[in-house]
Amino acid sequence: MVYAKVENHDDGPLGPGTNARAGIVVPKREIPLAVDRNAVKRKLRHLLAGRLADVPTGTRVVVRGLRSSSKMTSQELAGYLDRALSSALKKEAARG
Repeated sequence: MVYAKVENHDDGPLGPGTNARAGIVVPKREIPLAVDRNAVKRKLRHLLAGRLADVPTGTRVVVRGLRSSSKMTSQELAGYLDRALSSALKKEAARG
C-alpha cells in the first residue's frame, strides 16, 4: 500500500506556474532491507513520473511506501498509487 499527501503552495519558490514536485519516502522501519526499499522507490518513481502531469502546478506530492508495497507488482502498486493520489487531491481541493 501507499499513502500520498498533497499540498498546494501559492507562495515561495513553488508558486503558481511552477511544475508539480514529488518526493518518495520508504522508511526503514516499514521495509527493513535496503534492496526492497530501493525496489519500491524505483517502482514508485516510475509510476509517479507519468502521473505528475495530472497534478496542478505548484503542488507538492509526498508518497510513502508502506510495508506491504514491497510484495506488490507494479500493476498493484499503480492501483494503490492512483487511489492515494486521487484521495489526497480531493482532500486538498476541499481544504482550500
